Amino acid sequence: MKTASPPSLQRLLLAVLIAFVAIDAAIAYATKTTTFLADAVDIQTPATLYAKLDYFRELKGRRIAFVGDSVVYGRRMEEAGDANWRQHTIPAHVGQILHERFPQQPLSIMNLAMNGGLPADVEQVVRLLSPLKPDCIVADISLRAFSTDFSQESNRYSRPWLSTMVIDSSFNLRDDDTRRTWTSRTETTLQDFALSHWRLYRMRDFVQWRVFDGEPSGVIRRLRDRLDRRLGRPPAEADPLDDILLTIKAKNRYGAVTLTDDNPQIAALKRTLDGLASNAQCAVFFYATEEKGQLAELMDAQHYEKLQDALTTIFLPYQNRGIMFLPPLPAIGKEYYLDYGHLNDAGNAIVARNIVESGLSQSVPQLRREP
Repeated sequence: MKTASPPSLQRLLLAVLIAFVAIDAAIAYATKTTTFLADAVDIQTPATLYAKLDYFRELKGRRIAFVGDSVVYGRRMEEAGDANWRQHTIPAHVGQILHERFPQQPLSIMNLAMNGGLPADVEQVVRLLSPLKPDCIVADISLRAFSTDFSQESNRYSRPWLSTMVIDSSFNLRDDDTRRTWTSRTETTLQDFALSHWRLYRMRDFVQWRVFDGEPSGVIRRLRDRLDRRLGRPPAEADPLDDILLTIKAKNRYGAVTLTDDNPQIAALKRTLDGLASNAQCAVFFYATEEKGQLAELMDAQHYEKLQDALTTIFLPYQNRGIMFLPPLPAIGKEYYLDYGHLNDAGNAIVARNIVESGLSQSVPQLRREP
């Protein structure tokens, strides 16, 4: 009696190839029919940013992209105990307001902000984003980012890979870092090719950060914390020394702020504004208002006002070129703050209303409220 011969290598490879194609097609369908890729995640790799930009470019209707730092990203709320922080960010609130006002109008919001993002990072994200022609780009700005701490080349970017990340006209990804060794460039070229043509590989980093908060250990940590709460165990007390060190660090940063042209972050901001204006790209920059009481501990009030005037002056040449600057809000109460610069859900809603009323509704004709 003859036994069945094992599948040939060719048949096995074909089966694997068909499986990969099927999985890739399923991922393509899922990303087009769900908002999974619109979820805010900590963008730490080119793959994550590329996946979100690829999703954004396929969206229909009005598209608004948010860039900036942790104030826009919003993860600080989770650290303060807000499990639904993604629904409470500034971009999320802007989306809710606009959907309520224009329920019949297709509209999408993308949060591309990054923890620790600097003007130099924003410049590069805007460079990659602008060819997708969003209806408007919204960015936050703060004095902290213009500290001389971020003037050195080694500290100029929070994500150094942004400066060499390139997406060509066919929307293929590549790294333009000429300083790499030949071996490293070959490896990167192969990775970029895989990211450009293989959705399963492209989604890997995004899923890792969305599901595991960067590492599988994040899931274990959250499960442990949830179990502790169910068992009635008190949460670990925050070390008061952490708050003291944070205040000292912030004070040093604010004390080292300069808004002169020799500051690389100011130069990056001006290049960003020039590029946006040249492309006739709608943009709204809003100042991330600090908590007044804690701000007084960080900086002299008169010096603060002088810096605010200087910052406003930077934006003046662009006010008739499609770019708006929204100065600090005067009346955000202490109860809305998690620390000196980050807001809670209700505080973010206040900022979002200001962005819509004073920014987007003035800049995007289709988003103006009917009289």
